[in-house]
Amino acid sequence: MIKKLSFFSVAFVLLLTLLSPQVGNAASTYKVTATISGQEYSLTNSNNQYVFNIDNFVKQHGIQETDKLEKISISTPNGVKSVSFDFAGLDYILWDQELTVVNGKAEYVLSDVLGSYDNGKDGVSIVNLRQLLYPLNNKVTGKATVNFTNGNSEVLTLSIVSTKNVDLAGSKNVAVSKLELLTNKGNIVATGANNNFTLNLTKLPGDVQISGVSLESTTAKTASVFSQNSYLYKDATDLQFVNGKATLDASMLSFDNLPEEFVDPNPYFVTVQEVRDAVVEYGYYTYKGIVADASGNESLVSVTFKVNGWEQDAGNWYYYNHKATKHTGWLQDGSKRYYFDLKTGAMKKGWQTISGKGYYFNADGSMHTGWLKANNRWYFFDVNSGILSDGWVQQDGTWYYLHENGIYQTGWFQQGGKWYFFNGAGAMQTGLVKAGATYYFNKSGVMQTGWVNDNGTWYYFNPDGAMKTGWFAQGNKWYLLQNNGAMATGWARDGGTWYYFNKSGHMQTGWVNDGGTWYYFNPSGAMKTGWMKDGNSWYFFNKSGAMATGFVRDGGAWYYFNNSGAMATGWVNDGGTWYYFNPSGVMKTGWMKDGNSWYFFNNSGAMATGFILNGGTWYYFNNSGAMATGWVQDAGSWYYFNPSGTMKTGWLQSGNTWYYFNKGGAMQTGWVQAGSWYYFNNSGAMLTGWVKDNGDWYYLNTSGTMKTGWLLDRGNWYYLYDSGKMAANTVVNGYKFGPSGVWIQ
Repeated sequence: MIKKLSFFSVAFVLLLTLLSPQVGNAASTYKVTATISGQEYSLTNSNNQYVFNIDNFVKQHGIQETDKLEKISISTPNGVKSVSFDFAGLDYILWDQELTVVNGKAEYVLSDVLGSYDNGKDGVSIVNLRQLLYPLNNKVTGKATVNFTNGNSEVLTLSIVSTKNVDLAGSKNVAVSKLELLTNKGNIVATGANNNFTLNLTKLPGDVQISGVSLESTTAKTASVFSQNSYLYKDATDLQFVNGKATLDASMLSFDNLPEEFVDPNPYFVTVQEVRDAVVEYGYYTYKGIVADASGNESLVSVTFKVNGWEQDAGNWYYYNHKATKHTGWLQDGSKRYYFDLKTGAMKKGWQTISGKGYYFNADGSMHTGWLKANNRWYFFDVNSGILSDGWVQQDGTWYYLHENGIYQTGWFQQGGKWYFFNGAGAMQTGLVKAGATYYFNKSGVMQTGWVNDNGTWYYFNPDGAMKTGWFAQGNKWYLLQNNGAMATGWARDGGTWYYFNKSGHMQTGWVNDGGTWYYFNPSGAMKTGWMKDGNSWYFFNKSGAMATGFVRDGGAWYYFNNSGAMATGWVNDGGTWYYFNPSGVMKTGWMKDGNSWYFFNNSGAMATGFILNGGTWYYFNNSGAMATGWVQDAGSWYYFNPSGTMKTGWLQSGNTWYYFNKGGAMQTGWVQAGSWYYFNNSGAMLTGWVKDNGDWYYLNTSGTMKTGWLLDRGNWYYLYDSGKMAANTVVNGYKFGPSGVWIQ
């Protein structure tokens, strides 16, 4: 059965417990689980280091503070006979046990070891597990030693962690004003405030004997490991304050029925070195407890043992190990490295030569890595070793060159016949770089000459590396390098003149097709515009240089160019319309005689067909465009055109036959009044003599005029009304006319 434990008795007992050292990764694979209220959960594992993080379990699995941890189990591979559990700082409650493996599993059952602390025989609740961890700064790290039948063993690390502090009773404003360590060489006053103290044991001689610990408070009445709210709390008078002071002397460390391993052979003396060794061995530097006033109000109190670390003496810094010995040589403290004089142990600063290598230590003594500016010069120290670098160094993807004195190179640098360039910050340059002239450096930083392709663009660099611009001939090929050095391809303008370069950058001459359009470039490469004769053909290029096809107007005249661009002469059919172009290529308008035929072209140059009015006179042109003369039938009507091509209107005698054409030029048939009435048959010929029309007879004089009144024809008299119609079977003015119209006397 475990007796009541005072606040500091627990601390010192733990300090004096020596633990076996932790080992590296085990070769086998294990499964470690925690059973909480009947539910088994796997612990997180990293290289056989298993962690039971109470806070994560509560959050991830919905575990309640009242749920109880019943057992911790380890599933083992074949060949394991037992597992020894050691919960280190919790040994005073969770006893060490060696458990036999049954069916491949060793189970540490808490009810078997908790005794009176587990009246229900069902384990320890989460809230009380936190209480157990609190005195040890909320974390305990133990081990499980796996024992094989062949005598070998492997060690697993078991950690129980919590970040939540214990619940306190009352107002939580009980203050401890002073904490002292009582020794045979005088008292050591702890530093700190707000109930958080530090005892510095760093430089004390190891044989100094500790006789006790003293606490002072104007309000505290008792000190204990556990809160009065905890079921672990056994005695409210664990350590009592008398006249504001409570003292824990060495004699209080002796408990007859504590576990044997907790009992010091000399319980009345504890040396400083024993404490330092225990702290380092055990790994617990901070211990916690609770102070309470007479009303039951509680506050947390902690003491941290400083057993090694930094100390300043006479302006120099030293680092003491837990044996109170000054450290010499290299020291890794957290993320920083330091160096201490091999004789004096003083921390080094500034420039140092160690084992023939250059280093630099900052004002705080930490080894410098990376870039350093000193005396207006830049130096580089290896980011891992801290050694002053020389030669080629790559940092964050950028290359630098450092001379033997560590100073980095800037500007031009030649090595092995190759040139490099470094900017003002020492960075090796690649790609296009302006350094007076423009230069190009490949990915290795080497200056290039000749042709260079950069991201699909070509450049040319002279033998001295300077980038070439302007015109450049190589062999029999000309190139144009623009102001930015880029080799021209396609169209490029220089001095107001356009040039064309193929994909290889060669300047083109002669004919060039670009995007389906033809251009012509003179032997000088200049793009041609305007007129050009090539062979026997003329061509025309507009202001953009594009070869003209189809109709083009130049100097007030129209020209036509066929699909090959050649200027057309003579007859041209465009879109179903005929045009004529003179030998000079000028489009014809107006009258033109070609062979024996006349043609007419309107203002657009289109050849006329059909009726055309020109100069107030109508003409007619057949489908071939030739001007018609003589008789022409159009749209069912007949027309007559004089030998000059002019359309006839009015009277026309053709041979012995007369015809009549209205103002529109159409030949007339039937009755026509032209001053007098005339009659024309279906062929348009004017008739004379008797004519029967619609069953009635008329008489037309030899001139073709229609007769009215009395008519003597072939010895017979006839009478014709004013309409010209012959009277028949009727009496007119007392005269009788027969069926043939003859007057019956």
